[in-house]
Amino acid sequence: MPSSRLIPITYYNASKEIRISAYADLIIIEPAKPEPILRCIRFGGYPEMVQAMYDSIYAGATIEARIGDATRRFSSEPKRFIRQISRDGVYAEATLLAKDDDEAQRPNHATKENTGRTDENELQSVNSRFVLSNSLSSTVSACILLPPVRLQLASTRQEQ
Repeated sequence: MPSSRLIPITYYNASKEIRISAYADLIIIEPAKPEPILRCIRFGGYPEMVQAMYDSIYAGATIEARIGDATRRFSSEPKRFIRQISRDGVYAEATLLAKDDDEAQRPNHATKENTGRTDENELQSVNSRFVLSNSLSSTVSACILLPPVRLQLASTRQEQ
């Protein structure tokens, strides 16, 4: 039987006795001490679980991911994500992309602060700037470790 290329992710809160599970096909982290910091994640599953995981990560939860034979823990920074969620019947998919330091300080950032959600055009604009694509195959799984250096990203817009 072929093994799944999806990465099982879990959030557990012992004090509230809550366990949330979903399956990621893309995780991007930045190495840090004591735990790596989550910079981008795309995951799917049942709508209730996806919504709960989506809200937990946005609130700053630490999640566990089973990658190969190892379980890794990734922390997230509260309210520092651009978010998108979509639902189709009994399946939902969410994408969270960390805001750039400059974006987080801008008062009129593209996110809709009242809902915490962005529309697809805004997320695609951010994705193209970060050289990420939301057109990745849903069967591809990846865990990408970013080096602990500040990257200078070139703008994709042409100056007029």
